[in-house]
Amino acid sequence: MKRLLIPIIAAAIALPALAADKDKIQEAPSKQPPGTYLGVAMDEIPPLTQAQLDIPKGVGVAVSFVVKDSPAHKAGLKANDIITRLNDQLIINAQQLQTLIKTKKVDEEVMLTYYRKGKKQTTKAKLAKGKMIAQDGAQPLRRQNGQWQQFPFPGGLG
Repeated sequence: MKRLLIPIIAAAIALPALAADKDKIQEAPSKQPPGTYLGVAMDEIPPLTQAQLDIPKGVGVAVSFVVKDSPAHKAGLKANDIITRLNDQLIINAQQLQTLIKTKKVDEEVMLTYYRKGKKQTTKAKLAKGKMIAQDGAQPLRRQNGQWQQFPFPGGLG
Protein backbone atom coordinates (compact mmCIF):
# COMPACT_ATOMS: atom_id res chain seq x y z
CA MET A 1 0.00 0.00 0.00
CA LYS A 2 2.85 2.39 0.86
CA ARG A 3 4.50 1.70 -2.53
CA LEU A 4 1.33 2.80 -4.31
CA LEU A 5 0.56 5.75 -2.06
CA ILE A 6 3.95 7.51 -2.35
CA PRO A 7 3.90 7.88 -6.18
CA ILE A 8 0.29 9.08 -6.05
CA ILE A 9 1.14 11.76 -3.47
CA ALA A 10 4.24 12.81 -5.44
CA ALA A 11 2.19 13.12 -8.63
CA ALA A 12 -0.52 15.10 -6.82
CA ILE A 13 2.11 17.58 -5.62
CA ALA A 14 4.08 17.81 -8.88
CA LEU A 15 1.27 18.08 -11.45
CA PRO A 16 -0.19 21.43 -10.30
CA ALA A 17 3.32 22.91 -10.19
CA LEU A 18 4.07 21.66 -13.71
CA ALA A 19 0.75 22.99 -15.01
CA ALA A 20 1.48 26.41 -13.45
CA ASP A 21 4.92 26.48 -15.13
CA LYS A 22 3.34 25.63 -18.50
CA ASP A 23 0.90 28.56 -18.15
CA LYS A 24 3.80 30.91 -17.36
CA ILE A 25 5.67 29.81 -20.46
CA GLN A 26 2.65 30.38 -22.71
CA GLU A 27 1.99 33.83 -21.24
CA ALA A 28 5.60 35.02 -21.42
CA PRO A 29 5.82 38.15 -23.55
CA SER A 30 7.91 38.06 -26.69
CA LYS A 31 11.35 39.63 -26.39
CA GLN A 32 11.07 40.97 -29.91
CA PRO A 33 8.38 43.54 -30.71
CA PRO A 34 6.19 42.99 -33.78
CA GLY A 35 7.59 44.41 -37.00
CA THR A 36 7.27 43.74 -40.70
CA TYR A 37 7.59 40.18 -41.86
CA LEU A 38 7.37 38.13 -45.02
CA GLY A 39 6.60 34.73 -43.50
CA VAL A 40 9.29 32.39 -44.78
CA ALA A 41 11.87 30.18 -43.12
CA MET A 42 15.14 30.34 -45.01
CA ASP A 43 18.13 28.11 -45.49
CA GLU A 44 21.26 28.05 -47.62
CA ILE A 45 20.86 26.92 -51.21
CA PRO A 46 22.19 23.37 -51.68
CA PRO A 47 25.30 23.36 -53.94
CA LEU A 48 23.67 21.02 -56.48
CA THR A 49 20.69 23.37 -56.83
CA GLN A 50 23.02 26.36 -57.24
CA ALA A 51 24.90 24.57 -60.00
CA GLN A 52 21.72 23.50 -61.81
CA LEU A 53 20.24 27.01 -61.73
CA ASP A 54 23.60 28.64 -62.53
CA ILE A 55 23.29 30.91 -59.48
CA PRO A 56 26.64 32.33 -58.31
CA LYS A 57 27.87 31.07 -54.95
CA GLY A 58 26.76 33.37 -52.14
CA VAL A 59 23.62 34.60 -53.93
CA GLY A 60 20.07 33.79 -52.84
CA VAL A 61 18.31 31.88 -50.09
CA ALA A 62 16.23 28.72 -50.22
CA VAL A 63 12.70 28.89 -48.83
CA SER A 64 12.33 25.95 -46.47
CA PHE A 65 8.89 26.82 -45.08
CA VAL A 66 6.09 29.30 -45.86
CA VAL A 67 3.80 30.40 -43.04
CA LYS A 68 0.12 29.90 -43.86
CA ASP A 69 -1.73 33.17 -44.61
CA SER A 70 1.54 35.14 -44.47
CA PRO A 71 2.49 37.74 -47.09
CA ALA A 72 4.74 35.12 -48.73
CA HIS A 73 1.89 32.61 -48.87
CA LYS A 74 -0.48 35.19 -50.34
CA ALA A 75 2.17 36.11 -52.94
CA GLY A 76 2.41 32.47 -54.00
CA LEU A 77 5.83 31.55 -52.61
CA LYS A 78 6.33 27.87 -51.79
CA ALA A 79 8.88 25.74 -50.01
CA ASN A 80 11.95 25.05 -52.18
CA ASP A 81 11.69 28.37 -54.03
CA ILE A 82 15.01 30.22 -54.29
CA ILE A 83 14.76 33.97 -53.57
CA THR A 84 17.47 35.98 -55.32
CA ARG A 85 16.19 39.58 -55.16
CA LEU A 86 14.04 41.86 -53.04
CA ASN A 87 13.09 44.78 -55.27
CA ASP A 88 16.42 45.62 -56.98
CA GLN A 89 18.58 44.35 -54.11
CA LEU A 90 20.52 41.12 -54.70
CA ILE A 91 19.99 38.73 -51.77
CA ILE A 92 23.15 37.10 -50.42
CA ASN A 93 21.89 35.41 -47.24
CA ALA A 94 18.95 35.05 -44.86
CA GLN A 95 20.20 37.70 -42.43
CA GLN A 96 20.36 40.29 -45.20
CA LEU A 97 16.83 39.48 -46.37
CA GLN A 98 15.57 39.74 -42.78
CA THR A 99 17.28 43.12 -42.38
CA LEU A 100 15.84 44.43 -45.63
CA ILE A 101 12.35 43.31 -44.60
CA LYS A 102 12.72 45.01 -41.20
CA THR A 103 13.54 48.32 -42.92
CA LYS A 104 10.27 48.24 -44.85
CA LYS A 105 6.94 49.53 -43.57
CA VAL A 106 3.86 47.47 -42.81
CA ASP A 107 1.66 47.16 -45.93
CA GLU A 108 4.59 48.12 -48.20
CA GLU A 109 4.64 46.11 -51.40
CA VAL A 110 7.92 44.48 -52.40
CA MET A 111 8.94 42.68 -55.59
CA LEU A 112 10.54 39.26 -55.10
CA THR A 113 12.56 37.51 -57.78
CA TYR A 114 12.81 33.77 -57.27
CA TYR A 115 13.37 30.46 -59.01
CA ARG A 116 10.85 27.62 -58.99
CA LYS A 117 11.51 24.38 -60.83
CA GLY A 118 14.32 26.01 -62.79
CA LYS A 119 12.27 28.97 -64.01
CA LYS A 120 12.94 32.55 -62.95
CA GLN A 121 9.79 34.27 -61.71
CA THR A 122 8.69 37.43 -59.92
CA THR A 123 5.88 38.19 -57.52
CA LYS A 124 4.71 41.08 -55.38
CA ALA A 125 4.22 40.66 -51.64
CA LYS A 126 2.53 43.11 -49.31
CA LEU A 127 4.47 42.98 -46.03
CA ALA A 128 2.48 42.58 -42.83
CA LYS A 129 2.93 43.29 -39.17
CA GLY A 130 3.96 40.27 -37.17
CA LYS A 131 6.45 38.71 -34.83
CA MET A 132 9.55 36.86 -35.89
CA ILE A 133 9.76 33.35 -34.49
CA ALA A 134 12.57 33.00 -31.99
CA GLN A 135 15.02 30.28 -32.88
CA ASP A 136 15.44 29.16 -29.27
CA GLY A 137 11.75 28.21 -28.94
CA ALA A 138 9.98 25.01 -29.86
CA GLN A 139 10.32 24.04 -33.49
CA PRO A 140 7.67 22.57 -35.75
CA LEU A 141 8.00 19.04 -37.09
CA ARG A 142 8.28 17.84 -40.66
CA ARG A 143 8.18 14.40 -42.19
CA GLN A 144 11.53 13.45 -43.70
CA ASN A 145 12.64 10.00 -44.82
CA GLY A 146 9.49 8.49 -43.32
CA GLN A 147 10.11 9.96 -39.85
CA TRP A 148 8.97 13.12 -38.02
CA GLN A 149 11.92 15.40 -37.31
CA GLN A 150 12.36 18.92 -36.00
CA PHE A 151 12.13 21.49 -38.76
CA PRO A 152 15.28 23.61 -38.44
CA PHE A 153 15.33 27.33 -39.11
CA PRO A 154 19.11 27.81 -39.47
CA GLY A 155 18.74 30.95 -41.53
CA GLY A 156 15.84 32.26 -39.51
CA LEU A 157 12.32 33.26 -40.33
CA GLY A 158 11.75 36.47 -42.24
